[in-house]
Amino acid sequence: MKAKEALIRQLIADGVKYLFGNPGTSEEIFNDVLTDFPEIKYILCLHETMAVSMAEAYSRATQKPAFVQLHCSVGTGNAIGMLYQVKRSRTPLVILAGEGPLDVYNMDAQMAADLQDMVAPVTKWCTQIRTGAEAARMIRRAVKVATTPPYGPVYLSVPMNCLDEEVDIEIRPSTKISTRIYPTKEFIQEAVSMLLVAENPVFLMGDGLAVSGAKAEAERFAELLGCPIYGADSSEVNVSFQHPLFMGLTGHMFGTASRELVKDADVVFICGTYIFPEVFPLADNVFRPDVKIIHVDLDTWETAKNFVADMAVMADPKLTLAVLCEELERVMTDQHRTRAKERTEKFRHQGLEARNQAIARDDQTIDSKPIKPARLMRELAGFITPETAIYDEAITCSEDLLRYIRPTEVGQYFQVREGILGVGIPGGVGLKLAYPYRPVVTIFGDGGGSFGIHALYTAARYDLPVVFIVCNNASYKILKYNLLNYWGDPSTPARPFPDNMEVNNPILDFCKIAEGMGVTGFRVEEPSKIAETLQKAFTMGKPCLVDVLLDSSL
Repeated sequence: MKAKEALIRQLIADGVKYLFGNPGTSEEIFNDVLTDFPEIKYILCLHETMAVSMAEAYSRATQKPAFVQLHCSVGTGNAIGMLYQVKRSRTPLVILAGEGPLDVYNMDAQMAADLQDMVAPVTKWCTQIRTGAEAARMIRRAVKVATTPPYGPVYLSVPMNCLDEEVDIEIRPSTKISTRIYPTKEFIQEAVSMLLVAENPVFLMGDGLAVSGAKAEAERFAELLGCPIYGADSSEVNVSFQHPLFMGLTGHMFGTASRELVKDADVVFICGTYIFPEVFPLADNVFRPDVKIIHVDLDTWETAKNFVADMAVMADPKLTLAVLCEELERVMTDQHRTRAKERTEKFRHQGLEARNQAIARDDQTIDSKPIKPARLMRELAGFITPETAIYDEAITCSEDLLRYIRPTEVGQYFQVREGILGVGIPGGVGLKLAYPYRPVVTIFGDGGGSFGIHALYTAARYDLPVVFIVCNNASYKILKYNLLNYWGDPSTPARPFPDNMEVNNPILDFCKIAEGMGVTGFRVEEPSKIAETLQKAFTMGKPCLVDVLLDSSL
């Protein structure tokens, strides 16, 4: 058989169902033979960033590596920004990029480039397949590298001439390395001793918990200690959003917000994440001077990266938390349990009071026009079931979203990672391919929507009934909040915001754009029309976009 067929048979052996991409000249040999293999469906995207973003969401939802096809240097260049997002989010992707024939590589033909140099900063590993005989083996190596912690994107360039070589090679599934690593008995005992003397313990956790399947263990651990849980680089349901000890997320933009959450902690337990994932973190004076820090993760690069840990271990979060719980239950005294219950009740009351106060504030303007984000999210909550999968790129509206929609199980909620724009629409498409029999809704701003609009075509092409909701405030609102912080008074603008933070001349008409791509669109300007419009969207059985004009005030 030819190498191109061997490569496809290797993908099939690895259980690949979809190949996300936008084809080009250097991929046509591969795509020609792909049509002979119905086991793999090519998901056509109108832009490379959409292919990468759909694949990322699909990988996160299935917890399996996803596969993307890029077009040599130009397609790779288009995808670079989204590959940065994938590397930072530690998502396992395998990128197959076409390349011109090796025998004319040094003639500097059109679209020729050193592809490995281009992608090295935004991939976990990158290389070139140089002979047809190694095609299947390199796929297996790519899968192994992408799915070994820390997960990440792997990039293989595939020269055209290699694909046409005759080969006689073995096809077998790729190796998956088990990383279910237990911590040592000594680590567990010392950590428990440190935790039991804490008066103000804090639990910082992230997406490593969802990957490990550690939700139940994390919740039990927090309950035993009575410690508040904060998400740091947490974009999935690592613990239930309704758990009485879950107090929300650490700061997204500014380290000062995170410091407020941990400044009184005497013991900080970190698991499945790094600290702190803000855009503008604090380098010093985050914790009190006598704090004790315990850090558990499979990613040793992130462990104790920015702050010295008193104890650190490379171990599986689920197994580590389970053993910690066993040891805590074995050695805790009645006094320890009483103190933990007192702390639990304190934080339960604190969280409930904060939410009730926020809802009371929402009530004061709930019927106002332009529509308040809280009104949209309150109405949307009535259409969300335990089966619904949500992709959240709402950015400045995410706090409102999570006040009314509080997911409890892994797979119900996915938030944009690392702050890049343009993943909301393709993210919803990726989720629907992963969850074909579940309702999928994706919520995003007009800024992110304008970046990711191409993905609507893919939803229409494959008749994927996703509900796309635009939080259209006609501005880059997050930039305004950041500028207020820079000016020093978060409540009052020092002067008018720069005009380039407005997207209001004209206001984007997402319904017309959607219709041009084959997706039905509805615009909502009246609060009283939200529910009936959402009813249409959720029962249509086809992709549908709802463009909600929101209040742009801060």
